[in-house]
Amino acid sequence: MPRRGPRLLHPKGLKNIDPSYAADPHVLTVAVIGAGPRGTSVIERLVAHAAELDASLTIHVVDPHPAGSGQVWRDDQSPLLLMNTQPGDQTVYPDSSTTFTPRDTGPDMADWLRQVAAGNSDEPADVVAEARALTPSSFPSRRLYGAYLRAAYHRIAREAPPSVRLLRHATRARALRETADGRQVISLADGTELMATHVVLALGHLPAQPTTTSRRWRDFADAHQLVYQPPALPADVDWDRMAPPGERIIFRGIALNFFDICAMVTEGRGGRFVPDGARLTYLPSGREPVLIAGSRRGVPYRAKPIVDGVPLPRYHHRFFTASALEARRRQAQSGQLAFNRDVFGLLQRDALWIYYQTLARTDPEAIHGDVRELLDHLEHRATDSAWEALAARLVPDESYRFDVHRLIAPAAGLTFDGYDEWHRWAVAYLDADAAQARRGVDSPVKMAALAIYTGREMVKRLVLVGAIEPASFLDEVRGWFEDVAQTLGSGPPLRRIEALSALARCGLVKFIGPRMQVDTRNDGSARFVATSPAVAGSEFAAERLAEALAPANRVSVAADGLLRDLLDTGAARPKSYRLPDLTTVPGTGLDVSARPHRLIDGAGRTHPRRYVIGLQLSSVEWGTAIAATPGTNAISLGDADAIARDILGLKTSAPQSVVDLVSRVRDVT
Repeated sequence: MPRRGPRLLHPKGLKNIDPSYAADPHVLTVAVIGAGPRGTSVIERLVAHAAELDASLTIHVVDPHPAGSGQVWRDDQSPLLLMNTQPGDQTVYPDSSTTFTPRDTGPDMADWLRQVAAGNSDEPADVVAEARALTPSSFPSRRLYGAYLRAAYHRIAREAPPSVRLLRHATRARALRETADGRQVISLADGTELMATHVVLALGHLPAQPTTTSRRWRDFADAHQLVYQPPALPADVDWDRMAPPGERIIFRGIALNFFDICAMVTEGRGGRFVPDGARLTYLPSGREPVLIAGSRRGVPYRAKPIVDGVPLPRYHHRFFTASALEARRRQAQSGQLAFNRDVFGLLQRDALWIYYQTLARTDPEAIHGDVRELLDHLEHRATDSAWEALAARLVPDESYRFDVHRLIAPAAGLTFDGYDEWHRWAVAYLDADAAQARRGVDSPVKMAALAIYTGREMVKRLVLVGAIEPASFLDEVRGWFEDVAQTLGSGPPLRRIEALSALARCGLVKFIGPRMQVDTRNDGSARFVATSPAVAGSEFAAERLAEALAPANRVSVAADGLLRDLLDTGAARPKSYRLPDLTTVPGTGLDVSARPHRLIDGAGRTHPRRYVIGLQLSSVEWGTAIAATPGTNAISLGDADAIARDILGLKTSAPQSVVDLVSRVRDVT
């Protein structure tokens, strides 16, 4: 029997579709590949604009996971997996801060939760219960955010005009081709082929090919009946298999994934955290594994601060402003800024200003003189050697002085005589950080960290408008500031740090030490071995090794079938940078045009009907994993609007300066 070819999904096979949709390349049919937050934003913009134009439009929504939430935020995961942000930090819809219309087409997550808690929704009982249980300081579960995204998608579909049709395809896209007349043919994993006039790649988090080291560990585990878990989302791993009760597991990474894993194998197995004065104590169930954790820094990111039960507001910068940065850009010979030379100094002045202003208010004994001398110096001069001398004179106790290096790498340069000394230091660090987080606006350290972290929004805008030199973007923004911003602002909720301290004190979590190293050993008993050069005698052996990391966001190593097909056939290429010394350096994301981010192929040609949004823009945008925040003229919403406008033939204008991007923004300038 001859092999049956792929099924072409043409209008005759669909209900309520005009036959002209597949036959006429001039009638708009858009395939949005990826139905997570970014894909949903594009769909929302397409529907909003089409409704105003009364345009006929078919949108194919391709994703094997639920529309709206996608894979990462799907609502079938454990409620113990928490978001790293508050409900008020999330939205799918444009609001009054955006520089485009239509806007205010739907609620942000906080408003939606209020509606759910009040009973004004058709959400299931568990979603309503969680919404009602939230407090102002709560960090909601990942699945609750997924419920918001799912509800947003269904609202968009429900309110779409009759001229707009949304068609769901719960499968993966495997390949993308083009017909002679420019129509896009998308091959799906279920054998279907779709035809579209335009394609939007909203691929989100993708699996990655194993690194050389990862392959070595995998092969070692396979050869000796050990267990190795490569980078993956915590919700996608069978932790009952990976972390049986009583087993020792070495973890690479102590960031957000690790906290989620901790929750699943402790509270998820019947253990309980109970208040114990200013700390928590853990009451084990007896079903927990022993978690041996390490990283380059040796300790996790710093906890998010809380004040009066509410996370701190956004910081209003005094020096690090759009107008100051735009003025520096105009003065630059190249018309672009160097981050170290032109940008970070302004941001550092803001951090110093709020640090010493807060210190003078909360710890006045630390300042021997008038704090206004320090603040006046910052007002008129850079942080030069004269500043250092002034700070040393007015704040003689070095432990009270602001030190950004100590803030981001607290164990750097320290050595420990043994594990016990290191363990005591690490637990004390966690407890001290938790205490600072509880101080909220009365913590000089947390306020300085807030100033630096919230400056990230402005840096994102500088990158978007091409204001940062390519070499500076690679070596400085991506090279070191990205880690600084994550360390200071992407840390876990306060309770996660309190819980980690409790687990360490009861022996269920053991920290390896700074500059963690992992190797294999087979001296009659094969195992993985973790050590730290900073801790004398530090050595932990285990038969299980897990990467508490997400897969690398680098398109050149992506293990996604569609993306690999595009790269292998020359339909796409990674972005590369031409540096002043004429060398070429590869980037992490796809090569695209300026907004609306049309895909560029291997020959350097810009495709007029293929677009990219989200994580795969990481070579032309910064912070692509960060969700759209209400009141900030969110870049990802602007990207979605630009794509929708281009598809529908509407006029759009790319921002020319960072001032353009913040003209309507609250809490950024």
